[in-house]
Amino acid sequence: MSIRKRQAIAWCLAFAATAASAHAQPSDVGFVEGRLSTVAWGQYMAQQCEPTTVSGWEGFPTVLCRYPSAHGTVPVAMMNAGPGRLARWLVAACQDAGAQFPKHCAERLAVRIKCQSGNQFPVAGFVDEGPLYTFRDGVTVTFASIGTSSLQHAPSQAQIDSVLGAGAIAKVHSYARVQGTTREEYAAFVQRPVASFAGLNWRAEVRAAYQAAWSSDRNALLSAWARANRSLIDHKLAPAARFDAYCKSVAASWASWAIAGE
Repeated sequence: MSIRKRQAIAWCLAFAATAASAHAQPSDVGFVEGRLSTVAWGQYMAQQCEPTTVSGWEGFPTVLCRYPSAHGTVPVAMMNAGPGRLARWLVAACQDAGAQFPKHCAERLAVRIKCQSGNQFPVAGFVDEGPLYTFRDGVTVTFASIGTSSLQHAPSQAQIDSVLGAGAIAKVHSYARVQGTTREEYAAFVQRPVASFAGLNWRAEVRAAYQAAWSSDRNALLSAWARANRSLIDHKLAPAARFDAYCKSVAASWASWAIAGE
């Protein structure tokens, strides 16, 4: 059995009890999907995109994009969820968090995603956040051949080949896209020791969880963050009222959803 299949089976077994306890409500999903369709995500990397195949992601609709950065045009392979899929994930995440105000929760969770990633999931490539950060499987990584997770200059062809190809990874950093889930948040949610996701294991788990979510109404990475941060999303205050200063700045142009009945 392949590593990918073993990871998927392990994820499903660990998550089965939680998944069985909640299902997205069609009325909530339809409402959230309609609102998400109007969100300006600011997906600056989604330019000049074409279908591509990435090792470990065979059979998934990954695209290779080339976009202008502060350091020239750079490549990134992505697999971003559309409004329908993301709506199902948001509603399930708010249910998994035990939210009292599910539609408000979904909106505030959408704000978090916009702040953290613009709903862009980098499968492999360079993410421009001032420096160029190197990503693999939705998380920042350090490649052995590069020696750092960020570049302050245009990448060489050798560096591009490492990041998009089979470059050896020396370190996997903390935050899983698209919402910025940590190892600790995820471990608590799937009820496994955080040591299970230490070091390079975290990258493999993020990949397995996001791939499993692609054919599911639930994204365990998103649900984990929602449960760990319920106080930030389960309220009727301004959508970004309890987020940090960066998120408040990003959300300044957010068009608040008109929510009734909660």
